[in-house]
Parts: sequence; C-alpha cells; structure tokens
Amino acid sequence: MSKKFPNKPHWKSGYNEHDFRSTNERRVTFKTKKNNNKDKSKDWGSSIRAHFYDEDIDMGNIAGPSRPGNKFNKKGHRSGSPAPKTMKRKLWEGPSGWYRITMPYGNKYDKQFLLETLLKKLNPLPFWPIAWKGAGNIVTFFVDDYKVAEKLHQIDYSIQMPDGFKLIIKVSYGSPNVNIDQDLRIR
Repeated sequence: MSKKFPNKPHWKSGYNEHDFRSTNERRVTFKTKKNNNKDKSKDWGSSIRAHFYDEDIDMGNIAGPSRPGNKFNKKGHRSGSPAPKTMKRKLWEGPSGWYRITMPYGNKYDKQFLLETLLKKLNPLPFWPIAWKGAGNIVTFFVDDYKVAEKLHQIDYSIQMPDGFKLIIKVSYGSPNVNIDQDLRIR
C-alpha cells in the first residue's frame, strides 16, 4: 500500500484528488439515450437562417430583400442570370493543326449515313475525315482543319438521329498514327 493514500492500492497512488475512478460518484457520458424525445428534435438549420435573415441590412437592392438559401442552381449558375444554361468550353487552335473526333455510339449507324449527315451540317466547309475507325460502338476519325473541328465541336448534341438520340461529337487535340516503313523514310 501507498503511504500517501492509505486506503488506495499502490497502483492508484500516483493519482491526485480529482481522480474519481475509485469513488461511486456520477460519471459524465456523451452517449445518447435511446428514448430521447425523437419527435422534439430542433431544426438548427432554420434557426440559423432566421438569425442571419434578421441581421440582414437592406443595401438598396432593387430585386427585393435577400432571402436565405442557395442562390445558385444545380449547374452553378445564378438564378435569374442571363448566362446560358450550358456553358461549353471553347475549342482552341491546336499546335499541330490536327484534331481527333470521337463519336460514342456512332458505330450503331451506317458510315455513309453519318458522313452525309455531317457533310450537310458542315456545308460549305470542306469535310475530309481521315483514318475513320470503328471500335465497338465508338467511331474515331481525324480532321486537319481548325474551322471544321470548331464547327464539329459546336454541333455536338444538335443532330437528331432516326432512333431519337442526339449524336454526341467530342473534339480533342490529336493526330493520326502513321506507320513509318522503308518506303516512307527520307534518304
């Protein structure tokens, strides 16, 4: 036994008077009780919004008082904004002048039908698809003109196909692979 605390065992001798492990006093617990008035739960979100709404100062806003909540819609645009609903990234002119055109689900349709449809949409621009390739449902080809690639980028989701789906056209930078053999090498 310890000389300092005669009633405590020797392994508790290092604790001071604020140690309540040896007494039967009430302990603090952070566990929730099972029957804790579930119907009377407080809606803290509405309380906080009401508190901030009370503190709002009218700064001469013509549109009316500001209302609490999200002023942006699901796509990140302000409600009531004249900005377009879908903002598409701009296609910049690439360093090589070549562009890879990918059409997911394009291989479901006849190649001749796709070429005629794209040619009608791109008229009067010259359209020469290079290295047309179909793999699974995806069609890939290349163009070497920025204006044609930009027009293809603009007409994405604007061509209605016979089965009711819109044609997806993805434009990215890239050049076709070329096999270099002995005949192609410069001597």
